[in-house]
Amino acid sequence: MSDENMSRWTKTALRLLAVPAEMVVSAHGLPGLVSAGGIMLEAVAPERKRDADEFAGVVIAFVGRDKLFEIVQSDDERREMLWTGAMASMATGVEGKRIVMARVVANAMTSDEPIDDAQLMLWALAQLEAPHFRTLTLLRDVHDANLGEKNLSDAILAFLRTQHYSVLATLARTGVVRQGSEKYSTGLYTATFADTLGISGISDFGRELLADLESADTRY
Repeated sequence: MSDENMSRWTKTALRLLAVPAEMVVSAHGLPGLVSAGGIMLEAVAPERKRDADEFAGVVIAFVGRDKLFEIVQSDDERREMLWTGAMASMATGVEGKRIVMARVVANAMTSDEPIDDAQLMLWALAQLEAPHFRTLTLLRDVHDANLGEKNLSDAILAFLRTQHYSVLATLARTGVVRQGSEKYSTGLYTATFADTLGISGISDFGRELLADLESADTRY
């Protein structure tokens, strides 16, 4: 790829790779992203560069280029969020995920409140992809369709046993599902099973994540 054809984002990233400590704002407005790896970003697929541009564009539109530059120079945690979001945006095929991650990062950049919740949401989103979102959505639907019914736990268990174990493991690791025995009557609790990792339903955190994705009109 010739220098003339490289996007402004790519040129900036390559300068950062050459001088890892430098924090730069490119002509496109993407704040400096620091990497010690020496990865040749010219080889990154054009689609992935567009994904990063999309992520950066949302953040910059919300925060402002100059303000964002000030923040990433002075705040390690927020700079790490920006880096995590940018990398995850290039690694996902779910457009809504990129949009939601950008919103989460942008809100964290301008919030005067602790950013713990935003960091947790960004971390979870970075781990989850289309198969996980589909399973989580179906789990929510099964739960809501059987809420108040005596067979709620059986319906959830039957559904979970149709899903890939590794998908369930990722859902459990990211905290978007509930795990453990649930009380359904006085002195009575649901049983847990190893093959479904003891998952008993969707968590409030999982519902929030899905609501954010659906607000971005996500298709997965």
